[in-house]
Amino acid sequence: EIVHEDDHLIAINKPPQFVVHPAAGHWDDTLVNALLHHCGVLPETDEIYKPGIVHRIDKDTSGVIIAAKTLKAHGDLTRQFQERVVQKSYRAIVEGEVPFDEDIIDKDMDRSKHDFEKMAVVKKGTGKSAISFYRVLERFDGFTFVEVAPKTGRTHQIRVHMASIGHPCIADSAYGRRDALFLRDLGATEDPLVPDPKQPVLMRQALHAFRIQFTHPATGMIVEYSAPLAQDLETVLTLLRKYKPKDRPKVEGASVRAPQQEEAAGPGPQQERTPEPEPPPAPEKPESVAAPVKKKKPAAKAAAKKPKTKSKAKAKAKAKAK
Repeated sequence: EIVHEDDHLIAINKPPQFVVHPAAGHWDDTLVNALLHHCGVLPETDEIYKPGIVHRIDKDTSGVIIAAKTLKAHGDLTRQFQERVVQKSYRAIVEGEVPFDEDIIDKDMDRSKHDFEKMAVVKKGTGKSAISFYRVLERFDGFTFVEVAPKTGRTHQIRVHMASIGHPCIADSAYGRRDALFLRDLGATEDPLVPDPKQPVLMRQALHAFRIQFTHPATGMIVEYSAPLAQDLETVLTLLRKYKPKDRPKVEGASVRAPQQEEAAGPGPQQERTPEPEPPPAPEKPESVAAPVKKKKPAAKAAAKKPKTKSKAKAKAKAKAK
């Protein structure tokens, strides 16, 4: 599905299970092959198997992706990605109920020592900087719908970061708790949206590239393209609202944006977290209870001092008489 196309670039809504560029096992069934068929020619770069490609999203991640149609556009867009001025946001359905309405995840990443095809969070200063900002859109019983804006663009960054805080994407076979989501996982046995309850409702990570914003390489204007949530994820949300509702309203507002670099370097987001409902304050003690106590003490002291004063006066009088 073409989201936008002009003489300089093209924005595509990539379906899940669709590889971006040719690689081992996928030489002629990729997005690049489809773009070459559609455009006829794409600008050649140093990476011969990635003509026109300026960024990528995982095979099983759906959503918007852009490609350059000219060498000039390719160079300009590549520079914007390198300078981290491109704004991207993803939507994901994750395991568990995320406690904060919004937060920053600032954790270095590197290749996993146990599986080179995977990424992992590593000790600060020992890997590559990775920063993600997330906001909760909707909570369910045991699941959360979130929007995530990565400031950096590390491989598998959102999947690894969300897993690192205990909330991996649903059906993420690499970093999640399960390889697939079934209707029974939602506490149901049958539903019109699921023809065969024995078959998975979802068999890929619940992650979608929702929006991308950048400066157009030809016009210099800021442009923004978005892709509606993929149908399989819409189905999951519909089922969650039906079988796992939560008494918390959906968070409304503009699409989440990645924090600026100076903000990201700090301890947390500059935006305030949505406060949780506070318990009613404990009732204050009536003043009538405390007042007599405070008044009695000074009165008692004063009363105690008076006899001493009279005793001294009498003693002096007796001394003079003698």
